[in-house]
Amino acid sequence: MSSNAVSIHHNAALLSVVEVTAPLEVTSDMLDERLAAVLKRLRLPKRLLERVAGVTARRMWEGPEDYVHGAAQAGVKALAEAGVSPDAVGLLINTSVTRTQLEPAVSVQIHNTMGLAPWA
Repeated sequence: MSSNAVSIHHNAALLSVVEVTAPLEVTSDMLDERLAAVLKRLRLPKRLLERVAGVTARRMWEGPEDYVHGAAQAGVKALAEAGVSPDAVGLLINTSVTRTQLEPAVSVQIHNTMGLAPWA
């Protein structure tokens, strides 16, 4: 196997995969329009970000806290789809790099928004 890391799990199961899509779409063309003066001043070509990153569009939330509600909505939806009671959740791990404040961590905000037990 050619990869950076290999993880082997025992007695583990993936019960549900869901998504909640952020409502705002920002395309590479939109970014090029906003950055036109900078790209021209630096003599950089249009569509540079798209060519370098391979991303043609990004999704964004309308407000700075909306991503917490989106993550919580996905969590609640995943638990329901898997038939798992929120009381059965003992740990919530959030791997996003989004953060509007130092503490509490985003996972705590998502945990509370989902209405999970305080001991989890």
